[in-house]
Amino acid sequence: MTEIYNSTQQMTDTDTYNKLLQEYESLQMKNSELLAQNAKLVKEDNEMTRLTRSNNSMQQSIQDLQDRCDVEICEYFNGCNSIGSTADEFGYEDVADCYHSLVDYLGDSSSVDEASDFIALHQDIFDCAYGEDDETDEEDSEADETAEEETAAESTSVDSSC
Repeated sequence: MTEIYNSTQQMTDTDTYNKLLQEYESLQMKNSELLAQNAKLVKEDNEMTRLTRSNNSMQQSIQDLQDRCDVEICEYFNGCNSIGSTADEFGYEDVADCYHSLVDYLGDSSSVDEASDFIALHQDIFDCAYGEDDETDEEDSEADETAEEETAAESTSVDSSC
């Protein structure tokens, strides 16, 4: 009987050992796969970091070129005092774009509004003839003045009735 028990115990131990061995081998395979995936992710992360640095460097180079171009455009405009010539020289498809760019680069519109061709290009830039927007402004001013006078008259009449 002891022999049967020993024999059964050996089979159980052998079965347990085999199961544990299979599980160990399976875990080793999974570990190898995970290590390979981790190595791939590390490599991709390093590549992404390199590309990000490269992209940042390129963006800075583009900004530097844009800044130099802005200076060149302003210098050209200041030399010729013409929005149209500046637009042609620097490939603007639309003089309005050139006008607005110059205003941005120079910080205000005063020198651009004094360009030799400003009045001639006013329609192309603002979609209205030169002086039309001034007339509208004058009409708005007159309407504002009339409203202010009416308000003042009303407040005076209120004061006199008290």
